[in-house]
Amino acid sequence: MARATTVAALALFALSASALVGCGGSDEPGGYLAKASDGAIFIQWTRTDDSVSGSITIAHREASDDGYEAVQKENVAFNGTINGSSVTLSIAPGLGATNWNGTLDGHDLTLTVAADDGSLTTLHFKPADVSAYNQAVGDLQSAVAASNDQQAQADADAATAQSIDDASGTVSQDLASLDQHVQDAQTALSSVSTALGTEQQGVAATYEALQTTLATGPDDICYAADDTTYAANDVEYEKNDVEYALNDLNSSIATVSDDLKRIRADFAGLQGALGALPSYRPDGLPTKADIADARARASADLARIISTGRGYRKKAVAMVKTANGYAARAHSACGG
Repeated sequence: MARATTVAALALFALSASALVGCGGSDEPGGYLAKASDGAIFIQWTRTDDSVSGSITIAHREASDDGYEAVQKENVAFNGTINGSSVTLSIAPGLGATNWNGTLDGHDLTLTVAADDGSLTTLHFKPADVSAYNQAVGDLQSAVAASNDQQAQADADAATAQSIDDASGTVSQDLASLDQHVQDAQTALSSVSTALGTEQQGVAATYEALQTTLATGPDDICYAADDTTYAANDVEYEKNDVEYALNDLNSSIATVSDDLKRIRADFAGLQGALGALPSYRPDGLPTKADIADARARASADLARIISTGRGYRKKAVAMVKTANGYAARAHSACGG
């Protein structure tokens, strides 16, 4: 971040520079100090008749783009004149303005400074020594340290809030995925049912072939019996289709099972993140009740799907046995 000019920095605190340090004891004080919550200016000069020369030391708080502050310091030389109560300081390059003009009323120094935008800022100084200036700088550094501690805590809270948002989003996505994968499993179960229906039709066709065989005369009965065997073989193929559909179903069941485990783990992570920042709760935050309800529904649906799938497998195996029994009766009628 580019540093602000010192004149601009002065303008930030000069208007509030009401807490001024003074020290006395000699006709010429050790220096003049103006200070505020965000800066301090210390002027030291040596006076010979109406001429003065010396330095201006400025310390001010300056924030960077990330919100952290530092105490910046600058020092420039000047020459000037004091004519009665009027004071003019000709500033060396570095503080922006060419001249600082003002008045010296006893030991009270007032200077007017032109800012970069042309506006005028009035600074009020009281007598002070180096130790007073150092104390003012120390106060600034303490304030900056406290501000930076607050910024660090704010950054940490923001990072924790982001982790909560991320964890909340993950759990919400888990819930959506669980619902979708349960639907996928139900669709897969329907595919098994469809394949099983085709196998049932095959068993019915085998039975019809058996009846045809039994009604066929001795010259053609063995050919008819072969047709019954072919029909029974088709049932075996159709049973394989049921198995393929069951394999797809098992894959869907495994996905739902993984989802249930993942939701539990991810919700535990979300709870841990929430514990780190109890004051933050994002919109749409999944609750413990949401998780319990979703898991209960999915588990019940999964149990039903698994049970139904097992029943379909038993039926598929039994229908092959039935079809083969029809084929055996047909060949028995053939005399084979």
